[in-house]
Amino acid sequence: MDSARQAAIAPKPLVRQVIACKPWLQAELEIIQPKVIVCLGATAAQSVLGRPVPIARERGKFFAGQNGEAVFVTIHPSSIFRRREKPSAKKNSATS
Repeated sequence: MDSARQAAIAPKPLVRQVIACKPWLQAELEIIQPKVIVCLGATAAQSVLGRPVPIARERGKFFAGQNGEAVFVTIHPSSIFRRREKPSAKKNSATS
């Protein structure tokens, strides 16, 4: 993996970090009063919805937010870089 790609992949925040940021998130949401919130990844979805969110099962769905807003859950863009391409059987047999 090249250094630019590695730099783009931030480590998952610790639970205490998410908890520490929650008051700021809530204050921003109260001020902005969005009609829709898009959560990019499990950490964002858990912070907004207040429960663990299995992204593989819940992505692409809308949920009711704590203040009546629609909450859309999807993958975090950096997850694309985390996926490892598995060589297919065709590729392996073609090079043999």
